[in-house]
Amino acid sequence: MPAKPHLPRLRCALLAALIATAAPSPAVRAGEPAAQVAPEGADLTRLFFVTDRAPTGRTEASRRFGSCWGEVSFGTCEVRVPPRSRRGEKSLRPFRTPGRPSGKVRLLVVTPLSSDSFYAAIGARAAAHDSTGALVFVHGFNVPFATAARFAAQLACDLEFPGPVVLYSWPSTPSYLADEESIEWTRPHLEAALADLRRATGAPVNVLTYSIGASAVVGVIRAAADTIVTRGTLLGELVFVAPDVESRLLARELEGAARAARRVTLYASTRDRALRASRQVHQHRRAGEAGRGLLLLPGLDTIDASPIRADIMGHGYLEELAVDLHALLVDHLPPEHRAGLIRIERGDAGYWKLRRQR
Repeated sequence: MPAKPHLPRLRCALLAALIATAAPSPAVRAGEPAAQVAPEGADLTRLFFVTDRAPTGRTEASRRFGSCWGEVSFGTCEVRVPPRSRRGEKSLRPFRTPGRPSGKVRLLVVTPLSSDSFYAAIGARAAAHDSTGALVFVHGFNVPFATAARFAAQLACDLEFPGPVVLYSWPSTPSYLADEESIEWTRPHLEAALADLRRATGAPVNVLTYSIGASAVVGVIRAAADTIVTRGTLLGELVFVAPDVESRLLARELEGAARAARRVTLYASTRDRALRASRQVHQHRRAGEAGRGLLLLPGLDTIDASPIRADIMGHGYLEELAVDLHALLVDHLPPEHRAGLIRIERGDAGYWKLRRQR
């Protein structure tokens, strides 16, 4: 008689299938400040990166780093990002995998830098834009380095962030369980990178994290809160989009975020099927789920993103938030001053809801 399938393994396999997010011009000179917006018509964006993926030994930009754990390395990426009007694919948008950029966004060059050259370039970029601080993007599950770089560059262009934009790319894999262990590996590296970026720019670091990448950031919050007295505020805007983190654990860690960050924002959705699958695997509600259990806390700007367009799984809606994220990360506007948000009262608490898109 055939053996019965092992239920936990089946659940993990289902979760991985549902939320899977994956895979030349001259190089930039070492130490050269990276410009986020290329001259008009050039479509070129230079992006900073920090990664603790192990190098593969390959020279092709798309294969420079793999999914194995490694030491921390730094550099820049040169990415061709056409304007949104020329990217097309509108009819295919719902079927794209979450966390993946348009197919017309191309990674051209990856240039390694020493840590000194990297932070010097970061400082120069920030100084050129009146010390706006850096924006760090932390990607989600099963995203190869090249895909993460393309997506981060696309976000940088869509958000029109004026200061340095930094991709923090951790060694994600196609295995959800392996990625949870990779998060543990990357947390001290991310914490050190954020502290070094704070010193290089002279301003709090803005962090935008997506899906399971939020787990790495959550591990940094407590340490950041503990050092606030001696080092000053580490984080500026701290933004969680569709966080695949247990809701109560995030709530507990955010108690210290008021000392570690200027403002914390959460985007959640009732349509996120990937997080529903994660809830089935973990047996606990995820912080990125909206609805009756929507996470509401003092000092947390909670935004229900259910009305906006997303991919077929309801998990890939980050790029649809560009307008609101620009108002938040560039203009630093509170939710009551941002167009497109409606205030919803719920008992003694309340939250915001994005207007339905046409």
